[in-house]
Amino acid sequence: VSQSRYPAYTLSFIGNSFFSRSDIKDMYQKEAFELAKMNYYDEEYLNYFVGFLKSKYIENGFVQAKIIGPNKTFDTTKLNASVEYLIQEGQRAIVRSVVFEGLPSELEEKVLSKITNNTGDAFNPIAMTEDLKLVTSFIQEKGYYFGEITNANEDTLVTYSKTGADVDIRYIIN
Repeated sequence: VSQSRYPAYTLSFIGNSFFSRSDIKDMYQKEAFELAKMNYYDEEYLNYFVGFLKSKYIENGFVQAKIIGPNKTFDTTKLNASVEYLIQEGQRAIVRSVVFEGLPSELEEKVLSKITNNTGDAFNPIAMTEDLKLVTSFIQEKGYYFGEITNANEDTLVTYSKTGADVDIRYIIN
């Protein structure tokens, strides 16, 4: 057995409530690199999984989520390891409002059906880039060939409430 791989390790997740432990373990197995799939200790995958799991939390509105770890402990033989991830989910952000300034009101419902971030949904900042593209292409398809979102790269596009629990999205369309 080489120094960087161990044939056996136990995996634990602490602090999670949104995703169950079995949900996270399923994600872990589904994404696993070849060694990890065979239940071998794989330092590269253990570190990769931190970012992967954080992105899953962010997609579900936990924009402040922190994943601490992997914290590794080895027994005296160095043949067994335990790996622990500490999860701090933080406040979940929900979209409170979506406003389209400059868009004809009869088009608002149609464009809302195309985007990910809608009123009442968990805020997914990762999907905002795609939402911006969808809104822009939608208005251009409706004949506004030079239409654009003028605040796409500004702080006025997405604002958080003081608690961080509510998000308002305001598209300014020219």
